[in-house]
Amino acid sequence: MQFLISELSDHQIGMTQIRNAVDSLAELIESWTDATFASTNSSERDSLQALVGFTLPIGDSLMNVIQLLDSTFRVSILDSIEVLVSRNDDLDDTEWYTWFEKRYNEIVLDMMAGTEPDSAALADLRTMAQSCFADGGRAVFSARGLCEVLLKEYYDEDSCDPITEERSTDFGYPVTSLGFKLSPNPASHIVRVQLLNRPANNNGYSIGILTTGGQSVYNGIIPKGEMETTIPLAALHNGMYLVHVRNGIEEFTQPLLIQR
Repeated sequence: MQFLISELSDHQIGMTQIRNAVDSLAELIESWTDATFASTNSSERDSLQALVGFTLPIGDSLMNVIQLLDSTFRVSILDSIEVLVSRNDDLDDTEWYTWFEKRYNEIVLDMMAGTEPDSAALADLRTMAQSCFADGGRAVFSARGLCEVLLKEYYDEDSCDPITEERSTDFGYPVTSLGFKLSPNPASHIVRVQLLNRPANNNGYSIGILTTGGQSVYNGIIPKGEMETTIPLAALHNGMYLVHVRNGIEEFTQPLLIQR
């Protein structure tokens, strides 16, 4: 998605330069045409008309280049969007934070393809923007940015609404992000994992940190009888991770952003 956005930005910059050249030529032709009508010197009028006649084909050629580049680029972008839409459709959305990511991607890809957000899309963007980072990860921050642009509405973490209901129980255990709290989040050097409720059994909890690609980068525990632990993050790079906490009966997952 970021690569596609970068491609769109680069194309826009390049096309702006060509359009500026066309605008400059149009201004010159307009000034020469005005001067032609105002001149009383036949030689001067002939010279100005010759300039106009020479410059007009150049402007037409540049306009043809713009149309060709726009058409070719749009076909390429639509093909890329189609691939991204297909991949996005395959994303698992049984947990809230993955639903946020999937729905946000869907709205943005539709906008890139030329479809303006409808009332349902705007309502979902507002819901995501009003939610907390712990429930939706980077999609929450992105949705807040879009709400500022599209709706002129500002949302932040201080007034966020935590999600209290489960999204799914298809996995045979409660799928929720409210089983534990991460603080701070975003984090830089350490993060504290704090259980919000007493364990459903007498076991301790195992803790795993995974990349968004599923690679395990940390494994630890919250010992039996304890409610929290602190994890050092010095060995992990900046970026988005998933913190997975379980004890054999309950499993919980939350996004963690490491940012230094």
